[in-house]
Amino acid sequence: MFLGALLFQNSSVANSEEMSMRMLENIVYRHSSSISEKFSTLDLYYDQSATTPKKLLVFVHGGSWVSGDKNHIRKTKALRQWFINKGYAVAVPNFRLSTRPNNIQEKVTYREQVQDIARAMSWLVKNRGEYGIESSKILLAGYSSGAHLVALLSSDDSYLQNAGLSLDHIAGSISFDAHAYDVPYALKLMSGSDKQSRVPVIKHLFGGNAIQQLEGSPIHYIKGANVPPTLLISADPSTKEGSKGYISLMTAKHYQKALVNAGHSAKALHFDNETHKSLVMDFGVANDKPTKAVERFLFGLR
Repeated sequence: MFLGALLFQNSSVANSEEMSMRMLENIVYRHSSSISEKFSTLDLYYDQSATTPKKLLVFVHGGSWVSGDKNHIRKTKALRQWFINKGYAVAVPNFRLSTRPNNIQEKVTYREQVQDIARAMSWLVKNRGEYGIESSKILLAGYSSGAHLVALLSSDDSYLQNAGLSLDHIAGSISFDAHAYDVPYALKLMSGSDKQSRVPVIKHLFGGNAIQQLEGSPIHYIKGANVPPTLLISADPSTKEGSKGYISLMTAKHYQKALVNAGHSAKALHFDNETHKSLVMDFGVANDKPTKAVERFLFGLR
């Protein structure tokens, strides 16, 4: 049930740990004449020699909502292999990219992106038996803008419902270094800060007033929702007010506090000695502290 012939087994391996890893490339998870196939496919990595049923991780790439693709995970071999060694199949979907400011084409928003990811998840749940995946519950992880999309998908049930799923299908949610958990709050911190140049882009993507911005904010949906256990990881030096690290720390703490106050399980961890890039590029490397934090989080999901 591969829904197409766009499958590829990666025969090149970097070390003995990867000898049994299989990569299936460009699996079509949605057929639509109006959407480019490029934005309707996913890659799947898993251990084809595993004798026990696998769990499923869906990893959402970053790119400030307007760029990036699933190929990013190929540059993070240690991250991919770490999750595979923990018994996961790793799925990385492509999705439509948001329209840049002043683009005269039909606007693509974060809403379409989240809905695309939900559709990819639905396809994976329906076809999980083909890959030895045992459960319909999915671990979600996202990086940068992908971390925001993961948080929104884990709080606003409407996207999953439209794809035939629910928040009950998410085992846990991990966000690597986002700041748009509460967009009005983030914009307040960004104004006059080192990230001031990003304010027009955020307003373009989320709207010019607080009511519009809250519609794209995970914090807006957490009361009464069945939000899964959540881990928020942020990075960069945070002692200077207005710095990137400071904004990442404050927005994560703000969202974590709101989640806990709403009765959900959530933890926020900040790493001053890490960078936005190193959070994923060094993930899975021996003695990496964010990796150990994720390992503790996964243990708590059992």
